[in-house]
Amino acid sequence: MVTMVPVLLSLPLLLGPVVPQEAQAGRYSLTYLYTGLSKPSKGYPRFWATGLLSDEEFLKYDSESRKAEPVGPWRHVEGMEDWDQESKLQQAREGIFLETLQDIMAYYNDSNGSHTFQGRFGCELQNNRSSGAFWKYGYDGEDFIEFDKEIPAWVPLDPAAWNTKKKWEAEEVYVQRAKAYLEEECPRILQGYLNYSRHILDRQGTHRFLLPSTELRQTKNLTTCQPGTMVTMVPVLLSLPLLLGPVVPQEAQAGCYSLTYLYTGLSRPREGYPWLQGTVFLNDQAFFRYDSASGKAEPLGPWRHIQRMKDWEKESQLQKFREGIFLETLQDIMAYYNDSNGSHTLQERLGCELQNNGSSGAFWKSAYDGKDFIEFNKEIPAWVPLDPAAWNTKKKWEAEEVYLQRAKAYLEEECPRILQGYLNYSRHILDRQDPPSVAVTRHTTTGENTTLTCQAYDFYPRGIGLHWTRDGEVQESESGGDVLPSGGGTYLSSVVLEVSSQDRDLYSCQVEHSALAQPLSVPWDSKQETGARSSGETQSQ
Repeated sequence: MVTMVPVLLSLPLLLGPVVPQEAQAGRYSLTYLYTGLSKPSKGYPRFWATGLLSDEEFLKYDSESRKAEPVGPWRHVEGMEDWDQESKLQQAREGIFLETLQDIMAYYNDSNGSHTFQGRFGCELQNNRSSGAFWKYGYDGEDFIEFDKEIPAWVPLDPAAWNTKKKWEAEEVYVQRAKAYLEEECPRILQGYLNYSRHILDRQGTHRFLLPSTELRQTKNLTTCQPGTMVTMVPVLLSLPLLLGPVVPQEAQAGCYSLTYLYTGLSRPREGYPWLQGTVFLNDQAFFRYDSASGKAEPLGPWRHIQRMKDWEKESQLQKFREGIFLETLQDIMAYYNDSNGSHTLQERLGCELQNNGSSGAFWKSAYDGKDFIEFNKEIPAWVPLDPAAWNTKKKWEAEEVYLQRAKAYLEEECPRILQGYLNYSRHILDRQDPPSVAVTRHTTTGENTTLTCQAYDFYPRGIGLHWTRDGEVQESESGGDVLPSGGGTYLSSVVLEVSSQDRDLYSCQVEHSALAQPLSVPWDSKQETGARSSGETQSQ
């Protein structure tokens, strides 16, 4: 078992490792990851699926396109799969998946708020023989039901799952089909895929990273628009660690907005992947992306539906121009270190902030192979080297005085002007208040303790207060408290408390959020057999 960063719009999946690590010699796996949302945000699909061979994504499907499509190097592999047939299979699975989500919501009377259903299933081969299989589901971030092929039977992990078990075991043949899929059909499919994929999966990568690419980074908040606290961020842009300050900006204080560009370039990208990726954020919301493969700047999320905000053809041309400078800089650094072997990484973070419509800050910094490289100081103004090779870059970028003045003018004048223009179309998105929905659940083990979990989800902005109380007295949680993206531009957080199974005191989850008219209290009654669920929007009225 390994600890993984949640994927699929960063929703928490309590189903085991989300993405397999690289396989041992002769060992391969086929994994399907499904996520369904009862009320997806505008511009996002209700259901999407990802297929992985070992640790490589090879298939994607969503309820908007209704097409199963190959990903990465598999886009160039002919004859591996009948994608029309695979699309029909995924469409059938989508129907069953969303029907199950509706059943669970009906059990809990969860008509309010947005709820999440996730699945993870697949199999493994060791030296061409079946060596393992898995099939598990989660609801709103909690384990729900899993299949035990040794019994064989579906094992409920949540009170509502007993209804699902009854439905999925209504006929004996249903259980036998599930067992046969894991033990026979899935390994056979995997073996067939391997006939076309071993050259991809067995290749030897040479990327140099200072940290595992899936590790959560803690970085100090360096911008003036945001509270000066330590925050946990998930690396984006190929999941490479970015040592340039906060990776994704947090939500701004009232009247404060930021525009942030994040770029990542690879000297030797894997086949089928772009060498340069860029994501642009308004506050903490990704609103457009660019990559060197498509050569196009494209809006994301709700910005896809906003007309006349941007001339995307001109923006694409600007990003192509920046791409050229970026590649030249990466090659210069590699030449300085004689780094012709292996794959190397250059990353950049730049942007500006507005406070009450006046410029309040700016930043421009680069990193090479995970280490700070060079930074622009607009007060001097000058480029400040943070690495020996950066002195050459400084000399090049300061060859003419006008270069420095342009960089200073961009941060102090042009960037704030661009941001102000974006805000004319985006304040309704950035200033929105989405109240949290709250779920309180219990899990009792064979020991003497009971675990109480309180999860708040689908809230925006990011800041939230979440804690357990016992008869009104605040309790120190065993774990949790991190705030993570939950997809659609919203967030989720949870806190966990261990109590004695014999404890009959009144426990409540206390939630404070700017979208709530008053703090929300969701009680856990020890006499309850099922979880308490509540919508902050409903209870704050």
